This record gives sequence, structure tokens and C-alpha cells, in this order.
Amino acid sequence: MKTKQLISLLLALVMVLSLAACSGGNNTSASTGEGGNTSESAGTGESAAANEGSELPTFHVAIMRWNEGWGTAFTETAFLKQASEEAGVNIIWDPYYAADWSEQKSLILAGGTLPDAFFGSAALTDADVSKNKMSFVELTQLIADNMPNLSKILAEDETMKGLCTDTNGEIYSLPKKLPLRPISANQLFINTDFLAAVNMEMPDTYEDLANFLIACGTQDPDGNGEADTWGETQGPASLSDDLNNLLLPFGVQCSRVGNYMSLDEN
Repeated sequence: MKTKQLISLLLALVMVLSLAACSGGNNTSASTGEGGNTSESAGTGESAAANEGSELPTFHVAIMRWNEGWGTAFTETAFLKQASEEAGVNIIWDPYYAADWSEQKSLILAGGTLPDAFFGSAALTDADVSKNKMSFVELTQLIADNMPNLSKILAEDETMKGLCTDTNGEIYSLPKKLPLRPISANQLFINTDFLAAVNMEMPDTYEDLANFLIACGTQDPDGNGEADTWGETQGPASLSDDLNNLLLPFGVQCSRVGNYMSLDEN
């Protein structure tokens, strides 16, 4: 059954493509054609023609990319080719880009030519699916029949099941669970001349850091005779940037959008 083969392959791709999306791919631009998607879909050209002519089932999968500069080289990686071969299918990737995706998505769901699947956490929202359920395949039984690993995860982790289950108990998308990302973001730098000027050591705790910032603002670390030094300066002002800069040096991770933090079991 073609749907089963596609679902099996898509789960195998979730983690790898998530990492590929975060890495940014290469910088080869793809030209856009009418409708906002690439005029030559990822994996098209000679390879797509070969795929279309193959006896294996061929699927079109829409994927939302952040911009054209990310390129489509990820579709040619050995892993994706191997995964397609093991699943016994051909995949033709149809990339769309963030700048046009909202409009294009609406046109597709309103009656355009639907792909066989949408891929990526930013491709569709729960509202997109709930408003267009006639266009989607309910996956609960297909997961039970074809995906023992995911079935085990859903049985053991209520959070994972909740991520992909709607209010009617139906499943229309596959979940993913990523580990905590490496502790990396904008780095906090401290002017050691200022530390010496206020007679303080490099901060080891939040309290130490707060005391240093207060000292910078109330004393005269730059030696101009006035208490007019900013304790902290920031580029584009935002809560997320401030939290990243202040928390990461102490091993606490804040998301890029500034609305949650990651905590360990302690």
C-alpha cells in the first residue's frame, strides 16, 4: 500500500531532516517559479525524470524551507537515497519558501494539487489540519500496523502521544522529540578592565554577575569621572537575547524565541 510505504519513510527522515534544516544546508539558490515554489523541485531534472519513470511508487513531498539560499542539496544525501531504496519508493521534494508559504499553503489546501505529504514542523499547523481533514489520512491504524518503534514511544510517553493527537483522538501528523540542543548561542563577554576597576573577580554566580553590573552602573569603571557606565549593553533589544546572554554562561538554556527554558531532572 503506497500510503504505508510513505509513512514508514517519512518517520525515518524526521530526525535527519530536522538536523539538516537547522544546519542550513548549502548556499545554492533555487529559482522560484509561478506559485512561489521552486521551478525545478528538489531532486527534479534528470533524477526526477528517472524517478517518475521508475516502476517504484513515486511520491511528491512538500517541504517548507526558510529561504532560497538554503538550497536543496539535502535531497541528494546518501541517507535519503538509502532510506528511499529501503522503503521501496521514490521521493520528489517540492520545496516552498517561508516568504510565500502562508499564501501558497492556503492555495494548496483550498483545492490545488495536493502533495502526497507535507514535511517539517513549520509546514502545517494543527488548525490547518483540523480545517481540512478531508485532505488528510488518519494515521492511527497505519502507525499501529507499520511503525513498531513509534507505537512503543506513543505507548510509553504520553507527552509524545499528546503532541500528535487531536481532540477527537485522531492522528494526522507524526511527532518528533529532540534532545536538548548544545549549549550555544550569543556569548556574554565581560570587560576585565572594568572588573579590575571595581575590584571584583570574574562572576561565578548570578549574584556575582548582578553585583558586577550594579557596580558598573554606580561606580566609574571607564575612568571618566562619572557614574555613567552601562552594566550591560545589548544589540537588538529583546527578552530572548537578554536571557540567552545571561543564562547560557551558567549552563541554563533559553530558547531562541524567549518563551521557555530547558531544565534537567534536577
